[in-house]
Amino acid sequence: MSQGNLLSVENMVLSGRHLIEASAGTGKTYNITRIYLRLLLEKNLSVKEILLMTFTKAATEELKGRIEKVLRETLNKWSSLADSEDEFFISLHQAVPAEAAKLKLKAALLELDEASIYTIHGFCKTVLSQQAFASQLPMQMNMEVDTSELLIQAVQDWFRTNANNQSIIDALYQYNWHTPDRFFRQFSNALKTQQQYVVATADKINQAHQAAVELWLEAINTRKKQLRHDLLAQQTDIFEALVYSKKGAEQQKRQAEWACMLAWLDNPSLEIAPKEVGDFINGNRYRNNQLISDIFAPVKALRDEYKKTAASFDAELAAYLDAADVNQIVASAIDDIRISFVQNKSIKKVLDFDDLIYLLANALNQPQAQQQLIPQLRKQYPVALIDEFQDTDTNQYQILQSLYAVDAAEHALFMIGDPKQAIYGFRGGDIFTYLAARNHADYIWVMDTNWRSNLLVIQAYNRLFHGTNIELPARDVFGFDIQYQQVNAGKKSTENVFNDNSDYQAVNYWLYQPTDEDNKVVKNKADLKTGLAIYTANEIVRLLEEVELNNRAVRPQDIAILVRTGTEAAVIKQALQQANIASVYLSESSNVFESTQAKHILFVLEALLELDNSKLINRALASDLFGYTAQQIFDLHLDNNHNQYDLVIEQLQQYRLQWQQKGIMSVLLDLMQKNYQPLPQFHERGLTNMLHLAEILQKKSIQLKHPQQLMKWFKEQVSLPQSQSEAELRLESDSHLVQIVTQHKSKGLEYPIVFIPFATEYSDPTKVANRTNYLLRYFNQATGKSDLQVGLDASALQANKLEGEAEAVRLLYVAVTRAEHRLYIGMPMHNHAEKSALAKCLDLQRTDKSKWPQQLNEIAQEQAMQGAISIKQFDSLVDDIEVKVLNNSAQSTGELPVHIFTGDIEDNWYLSSFSSLTRNSHSQIKQIERHDEFNLKQLASPAEPAVEPIQNELRFTLKKGADAGNLLHDILEHSDFSKQNWSEVSEAPLSRFAQLPEEQHQYLYAWLDEVVQTPLPLMNLDGSPTGEHFCLADLHFNQTLREAEFYFPLNYLNIFKLNKILAQHRQEQHAHYLLQTNAIKGMMHGFIDLIFEYQGKYYVADYKSTHLGNQLADYGFEQLKLNNQSHYYDLQYLIYSVALHRYLQNRLPTYNYKEHFGGVYYLYLRGMKAAEQSLGDYYGVYYNTIELKVIESLDNLMADCQLEEQQTGEDRGQISLF
Repeated sequence: MSQGNLLSVENMVLSGRHLIEASAGTGKTYNITRIYLRLLLEKNLSVKEILLMTFTKAATEELKGRIEKVLRETLNKWSSLADSEDEFFISLHQAVPAEAAKLKLKAALLELDEASIYTIHGFCKTVLSQQAFASQLPMQMNMEVDTSELLIQAVQDWFRTNANNQSIIDALYQYNWHTPDRFFRQFSNALKTQQQYVVATADKINQAHQAAVELWLEAINTRKKQLRHDLLAQQTDIFEALVYSKKGAEQQKRQAEWACMLAWLDNPSLEIAPKEVGDFINGNRYRNNQLISDIFAPVKALRDEYKKTAASFDAELAAYLDAADVNQIVASAIDDIRISFVQNKSIKKVLDFDDLIYLLANALNQPQAQQQLIPQLRKQYPVALIDEFQDTDTNQYQILQSLYAVDAAEHALFMIGDPKQAIYGFRGGDIFTYLAARNHADYIWVMDTNWRSNLLVIQAYNRLFHGTNIELPARDVFGFDIQYQQVNAGKKSTENVFNDNSDYQAVNYWLYQPTDEDNKVVKNKADLKTGLAIYTANEIVRLLEEVELNNRAVRPQDIAILVRTGTEAAVIKQALQQANIASVYLSESSNVFESTQAKHILFVLEALLELDNSKLINRALASDLFGYTAQQIFDLHLDNNHNQYDLVIEQLQQYRLQWQQKGIMSVLLDLMQKNYQPLPQFHERGLTNMLHLAEILQKKSIQLKHPQQLMKWFKEQVSLPQSQSEAELRLESDSHLVQIVTQHKSKGLEYPIVFIPFATEYSDPTKVANRTNYLLRYFNQATGKSDLQVGLDASALQANKLEGEAEAVRLLYVAVTRAEHRLYIGMPMHNHAEKSALAKCLDLQRTDKSKWPQQLNEIAQEQAMQGAISIKQFDSLVDDIEVKVLNNSAQSTGELPVHIFTGDIEDNWYLSSFSSLTRNSHSQIKQIERHDEFNLKQLASPAEPAVEPIQNELRFTLKKGADAGNLLHDILEHSDFSKQNWSEVSEAPLSRFAQLPEEQHQYLYAWLDEVVQTPLPLMNLDGSPTGEHFCLADLHFNQTLREAEFYFPLNYLNIFKLNKILAQHRQEQHAHYLLQTNAIKGMMHGFIDLIFEYQGKYYVADYKSTHLGNQLADYGFEQLKLNNQSHYYDLQYLIYSVALHRYLQNRLPTYNYKEHFGGVYYLYLRGMKAAEQSLGDYYGVYYNTIELKVIESLDNLMADCQLEEQQTGEDRGQISLF
């Protein structure tokens, strides 16, 4: 793999495919923001056109914040960029004119909330929603974060279907997969994906076995040949000792044995050593002859290895073949369950995250996508930046490949990641996807300067991952053609930040191998971990009490302890508790339903629902929520304690009644307050879990109203916990504590001081809880794709193991590179420590553990490592280690005074709108609406000719409500009234509006033709028609502004005065409209459907899909006026008119209200019909003008109600309209 060029953002070509390899701490996000800045300014793209994807919501928010900061700083400092010492900004300043740059930066900041910054799932969801028709997304689908309940239901259904098939159940029983929950746990990764899988059939198993044997023989035969050569070279000494000293038949026998041994060493087959070989090298023949003993030692080792390996091959082959039939059963079950799972989701109309990616990847892979979907997306997102690209899987990369072609001048794809940090294989992350993308890239860049860690830390881990002395050629430790490039130290790296009298260095290796009373090495993993945990706690006590960091005492939050599993975290946490060190486990992802607290709540609920069951009552009383001791429960059942027992039953009856009347949370909170007393060391954890469970139960009780239903559901969760995000254990607290974090969760974080206490831990990647995993994922070299395999064979196991062990090295890299100033690496010397990633990096795998201290000390003596690393050995048994206890007063600088807040907090500032102003008046509106039909009929003049009802027209039959309104608004928002192309503009809105059959689309288009052809009266200053008119079709697109969003400040909006202004506009005496009474401060916000210019005047227009009746007469002017005022739409257009008035003041130098402001049109679309209009009858069109004094009064009121005189636009504050 080529190393690539050193990244220079200012010199990058902004097209084609770029792969940027950003090692840990090298400023990945920093450079992403710079690329983003160049794309905005030099490629002239908007924030909506630059697609920026990462893998978590938190990361998207961080990226958005960083981008906003860079945009603001660049805008504020643009004039001084030419004098910058930064080549990037010098180049940028030269490439973009100042005025254009500032305009683009301002526009980007205004639109940043709409920037295309997504998680990969968020992007897929957006595309599938926006391009629903092209992507063929099912209509009315809802997103579900967790669909495991539906998947478990599908598994249970399969077992019900096959419950009477004894042969299937018996086959599954042999492997402990005979129940739904066990089957689900073993094969869930295959059940919830649509990825094709392979099955380990008998043929595949035999082929893989043969390939594994041949591969092993290839390696072993090299050793056999070398050993044969060595024996022949020493034949004289061997014969002198064992052959020539014998005579006759014995001598001939030994010569024959020698020949047999040479023949076996020359035999390339798997045949084990014959008996003659064992006879010849029998130790009884050369007692006290060390020379011969040394010569034959490798022969004995080889013979034993041969025998063991051959037996292992035979046993494994037999086991794999025995499972061939059950593999087929499992495969059939997976197929059936997948179908059922899809059906369950379809019935519920839900999609999960995996569906989003699969659906989009599949849609882009269809032939028709080249004509429609792909060009649309390329136009919408001409450039993409993918953060954390090393975590991409095959489907995700397929999406990117489809959208961004290789060497495309008009598009660009920037893939930013680090293959050394690809650690999420268990979540589907595929390092081989990254490697394939590297081969497809037009440009490869590297970042080689670490800005996180200091110089000595960097030197130490450069040595670690170089695999040997850094003055020698690197040794491959990452595998799969991932090379380690040594990183340089950034500016801050030479700082000396510690004041520490100890001999600890930047990186410290702790070897722990105690011996017992019999001088035997302790290899028990639990004891070794406990011992190292105590040493870790002791060192933390020393750091907190004695050491300074940056001229201040070390604080608990400066320290992180990185572990692999929750079990390791528990060992560490216990040691810290013994040392009086407060800590928090930040990676807790256990399920709260698995907690002790969940079981105890279940005990109580079961008892409350069965008060005649004394066993359940006893169990509930023994729970933490009642806290009875065994003796107290025993005493309750004595003959002389009936009264006491009756009181307990009465109390339980009261709690049951309370549950029925006030809800389950009321009961649990009452029990917690009165009785709950967890153990002191688990106090915060226990209380957090109790409150968490109470919230979950209360929330679920809204859906499951009967107590029996709720208890049944809760019992199912406790017996088979599911991976629901709401059920993950919550943190107790995390401020000012030592932080315990899993190495996976630590990615992207940094800490001044880091401990990795169990760095020699090794777990076989092919096993889960010491049981071989029968579902394997591995990269198939033959097909170049990752395979998912049901069942075992030698090749799949070996591939899976190699990939897992390589990922362990990458995980170690992530952990080590979290440290800024100091790192402690614990090395418990248990069995299999030599297989660990650390042993591989330090080249300890083939060294006897007794020699590890010597080898590590030799590393410490290398010239480049002087002062960078230290080696310490610990050998005390766990019980003999002195436990240090933190003196918390050492961390205190005295009791701090509590400040008392004496100010006032204004809580009446908020974002206001027309809807929020009228919200409390809805009851008044509803009362008017109930009499609308009667009032409207009364308004019709008897002299008017009756208009025949048009019952069957789509305008009247289209479904009432928000969906229809959204459909019409969306179409009109994007249409050019002067060049109608309804079918094209309507495609996306109609795909979202599932209620309109395709055969009715032509009627919709005809109706829309009527809408844009309907005459709109030109108005005099008093609002009366001039006799002239125009229509929407007369407006060109550039004469209109659609969905105009506005904000302007409200210094103090007096509602009483607002009512008076509304009454003035309506020309009514009394002002008693809005029920809102409190004055408002904050911002006024809204969207104007349409602003247009016609003959030099500017108008506000709004679309209404309100259904007032089934004949055109129902949409006459008076009827529209009543509807308009009853819904306060006149207040709405007054607010919109003030927004437009202020906007025009700022944009038109010669603005004059009477000359430029034309008025308002409220277009009731169901009543607009061009053919029926005659002079004076503008059905479906409500029109009006606004007196200047009304606009000025409202303008002043919204600027500041205390000011009566007219103010300028600048005095009132600028309007933001975009």
